[in-house]
Amino acid sequence: MSFKKNLKYLLTASFALAITLLVTGSASATTFIVTSTADSGAGTLREAIDNANSNPGADQINFNITGGGLHTITLASPLTGITGQTTINGLSQTGSSCSVPRIAINVNGSYNPIYFATGATASQVNGLAIYGAPDNGYALSIESADTVVRCNFFGTTDGLTSINPGINRDWVNLLGDNATIGGNSSSDRNVFLNSGGNVAALVNDSDVSSITIKNNYVGVDITGANYVVGPSIGFDFYTVITSAIIEDNVIATSGGPGINFAFVSSGSSGVVVRGNMIGTDASGMVGFASTDKGISFVGSFIAPLIEDN
Repeated sequence: MSFKKNLKYLLTASFALAITLLVTGSASATTFIVTSTADSGAGTLREAIDNANSNPGADQINFNITGGGLHTITLASPLTGITGQTTINGLSQTGSSCSVPRIAINVNGSYNPIYFATGATASQVNGLAIYGAPDNGYALSIESADTVVRCNFFGTTDGLTSINPGINRDWVNLLGDNATIGGNSSSDRNVFLNSGGNVAALVNDSDVSSITIKNNYVGVDITGANYVVGPSIGFDFYTVITSAIIEDNVIATSGGPGINFAFVSSGSSGVVVRGNMIGTDASGMVGFASTDKGISFVGSFIAPLIEDN
């Protein structure tokens, strides 16, 4: 091969390699590591969120805190709102799983302590234990679209006992479209335990037209066998929906309906409520007297599909 051909080949290969590296770099998320349980400063969750907000493109927040057991981050004030696509991955902490979280966030009565803004489309929250929601407030507010909340504990750190009772506490406030709470697998399950709470998840904005809620436990422990304490209402809809898939959840409340479509959601369509155990354990064989109504519709709805509940 001549010198000119060699040079042409090397230049072509170098250009192709440069293009490959550029594409690979742009497609992968930037990862920030949390190494401290402190509220602020180096290695904290607060710093990681601030860094993710400053970084263009998708980001992931992982945890690598020294020591075994549960690591609790107690907030002194709300975290900075998340403004770009970000995955907070509690499952990255050593020893963590969907049944045994190793990262807990005590939101410590802060209002809107964990907030995903509209620009945080396709974000995820995985593998955290979140408790300490404020009275008459929320622990997790989601205004971003296509957000996934899976494999988390709310109001508990062990999935067996409810902690930090309060008044009218809501765990998840959904303001963004096409969210998924839970998922197709039982391993995607969120566990919601409440004392003095209002709802597990509130769907509460006209921007929300579609939502999927699957495989969650509300009011029952991680085994699905025992009622601990549930919110007043399981899943509460306060807007008109065109697609709502509510399947395979176990819901036991402390007095209200398991699933509630309020009057302001009248006119909704595409509602599927299927395969849920409401007011019972996961087997459907043991009833809990705490739940008043199974499913409540107030108003007029377009061909809802209600089956096998």
